[in-house]
This record gives sequence, C-alpha cells and structure tokens, in this order.
Amino acid sequence: MTFDSKIAKLKGLNVYFTGGDFQRDIQVVCAMGLSAAIRDRVENTGISAKGNTFKGYSTKPTLVGASSFYNQGPKNMLFGTKEKRKELMWITIKGNGKNYRLAIMPGGYKEIKRLDGGRTNYRDFRRTGEMWLGYGIKASKGKNTVVVGGRKEESQNKINWNSAQMKINIIAASQIEIDNYNKLMNRMINKKYNDTINN
Repeated sequence: MTFDSKIAKLKGLNVYFTGGDFQRDIQVVCAMGLSAAIRDRVENTGISAKGNTFKGYSTKPTLVGASSFYNQGPKNMLFGTKEKRKELMWITIKGNGKNYRLAIMPGGYKEIKRLDGGRTNYRDFRRTGEMWLGYGIKASKGKNTVVVGGRKEESQNKINWNSAQMKINIIAASQIEIDNYNKLMNRMINKKYNDTINN
C-alpha cells in the first residue's frame, strides 16, 4: 500500500466516523443490544440498574370490576354468577354523574395480576404489554447520541409513570451493560478500521 493510498483510506475513515454512516452501522447496532439487555434484566429478573430488586406489586385491598381483568377466566370466577357476586364485598362510588358498583379485592393489584395469569413473584412492569412493545431505540439525536426509551408516546408515558412510582429510572443501564456496550462498539470500530486499512 502506498503512502498516498493509506492517507486516502484514513481520510475516508474520518468521513465515515464523523458522518451518519457510523451512527447507522455501529452506534445503532450497539444501542439495540443495550436496549435488549436492559429489557431482559428488568422484565425477566425485576432487578434495577443499581442491582436492587424493584418494589413488589401492592397487596393493599383495591376496588375491581369486570374491566379490571383482561382475561375471561377471572371475570367468570369472580362475577360469573349471582351466587359468586354475593360472596364479594361491594362498594358504590360516584363519578361523572354515575354510580359505579365495585368489588373489594383483598389481595390488591398483585392478586388482580395473578388471577389474570401475570407474573407476580417480582415486578416485571408488564400488564398489557404496551410499554415493552413500544420500547427500543426512540431517536438518534446528532452524530453521537442514540436515545433508548418509548418509541411511542403511550409507551414512554408508561415508562415515566413506572419510573416515578419506583423513584428510579426503570430503564437505566447498569454498569455491566454500559461496559458491554462500549466493548462491542470498540470491537466494531477496530474491525471497521482494520478492514478498511488492510483491504
């Protein structure tokens, strides 16, 4: 390789790393891996970025109606017959000029989720699935910044609400995840450099 050809390749690399191609080819790929790792940790272990277990679901008695459940099974089990409805404690509340008759659920939200077939041994922030379905790379801001979060407003609103409840950013990256992100990026940068210079 001549000196001039090497200089030309280095100039080409400079254009690549300071332009949009670097963000598209390397940063976004690394960010996809980071966002997937965050979701896997939070949804499948219930562990925060700091290594602590998120606070469990509430067992404080709460009010429920048929619309509190997404599956037909719990609705039928609790409200399916007149006899079953008689077994429940009921309360009437007023709102929007109407009366709403609701049953008292002793086990709270945790029991609602359990009856609906959800996971309750730790907090996975999954109820309808809308938050996680809308989660991922939400934006690329500038040449060197990729943002992970809710790609849809509804998803981001749920992330914000859950984060406020937990008093911590629930989708923050752990130090291990950040280290792995940086290692992957360095490998991809080195590969791009070597492939360009040596070919």
